[in-house]
Amino acid sequence: MEARVVGGCGDALEAVKNWLPDVVLLDVWMPQRDGFETAEAIKRCAPARGPFVVAYTCADEAFVMANPASRSFDGYCRKGTSPLELVLLVKSLFATAPSH
Repeated sequence: MEARVVGGCGDALEAVKNWLPDVVLLDVWMPQRDGFETAEAIKRCAPARGPFVVAYTCADEAFVMANPASRSFDGYCRKGTSPLELVLLVKSLFATAPSH
């Protein structure tokens, strides 16, 4: 596994431009632009079979999903839950997307 950490939207877009990850975890509250805007930008600039984008945040799932921009997220995982839940979510994303 290879992972990278970035500090905000601009860094995230630069990272995706230079290295295409399989999964991107985004907080909703990020510097520069929020996670919703960042997820939309990643989906726009990534290839068709680009990364899965997961909202990984302390924000409540109902709050996240109520935002129309949440359509850019492929999944949701609340910070503080068991790491196993995140692993299971990622596995389920790959299991349901034959193009990946």
